[in-house]
Parts: sequence; structure tokens; C-alpha cells
Amino acid sequence: MTETEAFEMFVRQVDRILWAEWDPIGCGVPDDEYTFYARIVADKAMQGETAEQIKDYLYWAESDHMGLTCTHEDVYRRTSGIVNTILDMAAIQLHPNN
Repeated sequence: MTETEAFEMFVRQVDRILWAEWDPIGCGVPDDEYTFYARIVADKAMQGETAEQIKDYLYWAESDHMGLTCTHEDVYRRTSGIVNTILDMAAIQLHPNN
């Protein structure tokens, strides 16, 4: 598998997590509703950004980009587990033999 193929697979995994676990819009959104955000989150994770930086991005996505009413603390609380999962997945992608 090429690096590009591995990254695309990772993006799909992140997309499924965001759709199933994050889903700030709710209401049965289409499966690809968060693909744009998944690609950015996956890239941030692979580039070594911290959990806080990724949660800040998800807060921006909800509050500024989507225009939803949320607090920084609420988004941090709701995304903490999923961001840690995504970072763990990225670490496995980057260092598969560790």
C-alpha cells in the first residue's frame, strides 16, 4: 500500500468516527457530511498536532464554519475521547512496528 493509499484509508476511518461519534449537526446527515473535516483532522493528526489543537479545530468547525451554538468547553468534553482515538490511530499509521 502506498503512503497516499494509507492516508486515504485513514481519512475514511476518521470520517466514520466523526460521523458516528462527533456529528454536531445530527438529524441523520449523509455519510459524507463530515468528510471535509475528516481530511483536515487526519492531516493534523499525521502532522503531529496535539489533541488540544485538533479539538480547537473541531470547535472552529462547529462554531464558525457551521454556525452552530456551542461552547469551547462543551466541544472539548464531547471530542476528547474521539480525538485521542484518532491520535492513537495516527501513531499506529506513523509507527506500525511499535
